[in-house]
Amino acid sequence: METIHEEPDQEPNAKLMNYFRRNAIVLYILTNCPNGQCSTNYTLSLVHTIELMRKLNIRLYIEYTMNEKTSVRAKNNLIAKAMSNKDMTHMIFIDSQVSWNPWDIIKLVVSEKDVIGGACPIGKYEWSVLTGNTDDRNMIKDYMKKRDH
Repeated sequence: METIHEEPDQEPNAKLMNYFRRNAIVLYILTNCPNGQCSTNYTLSLVHTIELMRKLNIRLYIEYTMNEKTSVRAKNNLIAKAMSNKDMTHMIFIDSQVSWNPWDIIKLVVSEKDVIGGACPIGKYEWSVLTGNTDDRNMIKDYMKKRDH
């Protein structure tokens, strides 16, 4: 599994602190846990995110759904929980198997975009296969072989 890319010693600068003083951010992290579990890397990323949000005085709420029948229902329930707080300003869906850098969430928040999306690979993911010098057909074929082993 991928390691967490964190910057633990990085401290928020004055400009960033002023931004969050002027803009009252209320952030929801929404996670569907289909098997009722979160990975260790998810948990470590979440702990680092909580620490960073405290430093920046960002109100953070973490909501989970567990064992929902469908992912659509799970996401709808999570959105309903976040939207029940009239102060909510931002929500982010993070899969229970994903790790992230907490500073990347800050970058998303300060970008002031209405909607931002990111894609995550399914299953094992080897960058060397996707970035190697092969043509498209062989790249996909090689990736599928390596992924299944």
